[in-house]
Amino acid sequence: MSDRRILFSIHSWVNDAPHDALLRQALPDWQIESVTRFQHNPALTARQHLEGWVAEASAAITKAQPAGPLHLMGYSFGGRMAYLVANHLREQGRTIEYCGVIDMLGEWPSLHPSSLRRLLLLMRANLSISSWLNLIRRGPVSRMRWRLSWGLSRCIPRSRRASMLEANPNGEVTRYLNPSIELVWQLSSIIRLKKSTIPITLFVTQASIALYKSPDLLWGPIIGKPDTIIPIPGIHTTVFDVENFDSLARAIEQSLPSISG
Repeated sequence: MSDRRILFSIHSWVNDAPHDALLRQALPDWQIESVTRFQHNPALTARQHLEGWVAEASAAITKAQPAGPLHLMGYSFGGRMAYLVANHLREQGRTIEYCGVIDMLGEWPSLHPSSLRRLLLLMRANLSISSWLNLIRRGPVSRMRWRLSWGLSRCIPRSRRASMLEANPNGEVTRYLNPSIELVWQLSSIIRLKKSTIPITLFVTQASIALYKSPDLLWGPIIGKPDTIIPIPGIHTTVFDVENFDSLARAIEQSLPSISG
């Protein structure tokens, strides 16, 4: 039995197994354990999916490591789930020593009036045009684009959907036919991250760094101090690409608790 510590990788809606394989090669002193996502069930509501996802992930982690401090990590939506699972495990009496979140906004602005008011406050606090464009793109514009594209995709004959999804499940058009992706958008709308004393390490691409650095925005009110933010190269969809992954891996390795500690 290996005496290596376990780093649990919380998967998002995509297949994160290739990412875990890269992490295993880059972090030989750590045992990377994959925690796959909760399977989509059309009979469940978004809230039931969320509760089931957290409960199932927590049970898998407890089974793999019944005792001792826990170390969790997630990329994109998996980062949000890692944070939720970490809080759930802490409520069960477990010690969370590490929770890494790779490029995931803490709260997404929506089209609700209260969220639009918050969006205006965010824009006032981030005076650069690039920050405004990034915030709007990842908030209301992204949601409107998703809803329009999802609606148009419903016009594709059902006889063609299965073959399109099989041929290119993450393509620009076919991803809107995937019920799992629709579920993630629903979950994003209902998840509200509460403030916690769990140690959070944020790995943030340069495209979003300005939004993360403010102690009053997004993850700021949740984690308290901005010194847990580590810049990484690339954009959200390229952080695991070959030209960026080495920098990400080294940043993760340096942020993890010492093996001898």
